Amino acid sequence: MLALVILEVVLALIAKPLSALLHVIVPDATSGSLFDALNPTGMPWSIYLKILGGAFAALGCTIQASAIGLAVALPTWIAVPVAAITALPVARHLSRILGRWFPRAETYVQNGSDLIGRVGEVTVGPAVIGRVARARFFDQYGNMHFPRVEPEAPDVEIAAGRQVLVVAVKGNVLEVVGFHE
Repeated sequence: MLALVILEVVLALIAKPLSALLHVIVPDATSGSLFDALNPTGMPWSIYLKILGGAFAALGCTIQASAIGLAVALPTWIAVPVAAITALPVARHLSRILGRWFPRAETYVQNGSDLIGRVGEVTVGPAVIGRVARARFFDQYGNMHFPRVEPEAPDVEIAAGRQVLVVAVKGNVLEVVGFHE
């Protein structure tokens, strides 16, 4: 478990999800493989590995307690494989149950074009050509973003608090137009 914590801290420092590391190690790990059978809901692998570790620990303790109650403790070379093999289906079923409350994948917007067509609100403005403003947008996963925006048309000024629609990306600035419902 400590190794998993260290791995997550390192991955957080380099801003990469565990699934990205898994994809490097096993290129086809994301679809149509044994990994789909183990993790049917597609929840983040860091969460699935925690469920698997918890199932392994609980089953290992249960198996050893049962063996001690019947006669004598099992040798490690027998108890570990038995706990590992029984933990896989238990973790699979637990991930199905818990997967309803967890996101389906580790997600983040990769570039500004992911926000094209989204409606947001100018938060720091006004937005004028040459004077970039900030606006609040939500991506398809519900994550909030505050990219830099400016109007698409040169003679338009968009005041703070107005709704805008992203129509294009120019460099690292989103071009927007006023939006009225």
